Amino acid sequence: MVYIDLLKYRDFMVSSLLVEAFVVLAIVVLSKKIQRGRKVPSQKKRLPSSVSIGRNKEGKRFLNFKSLRFVGDASALIPGQESVLDEIAETILSPDFSGRNFNIIGHTCFTGRLCDEEFSKKLSLERAETIASELFRRNVPKKRVSCVGKGYSEPLVENPVTNEQAAMNRRVEIVVDE
Repeated sequence: MVYIDLLKYRDFMVSSLLVEAFVVLAIVVLSKKIQRGRKVPSQKKRLPSSVSIGRNKEGKRFLNFKSLRFVGDASALIPGQESVLDEIAETILSPDFSGRNFNIIGHTCFTGRLCDEEFSKKLSLERAETIASELFRRNVPKKRVSCVGKGYSEPLVENPVTNEQAAMNRRVEIVVDE
């Protein structure tokens, strides 16, 4: 007959269970560390929600964003548009556009004293420069940005009737220089 010392068997079982529990715990901890250290396949960074890419009449890519509104016949932005400027800067600085330059094109509407072509071109250039300076404040390198003023020569709305239609012509466009 086989004699088993129950006390020794109990001690053996408890120590075995402790060793097993320790091993399982070690495996769980190590697997979590490995998962944290594992690189996730890089996903292409999505553009901010209010910025998209379009093509103009010449086929050049441009940033399409919620309109930045300007005060009537001035180059000052209407307050409260910081989030749009932040998203434009984020897009320009994204890996999708690394090494690309941008041409900021200012426009005016054909109303009031803006009917003077010289004044209109000067104002549209100032609007482009206003946006450029805001982007520089957001760490966009100056060497990647140029500014042009087109005046009222390229309206989105011909013969605007309402203030909203005229405001659509007071705009900037940001074209990717490829």
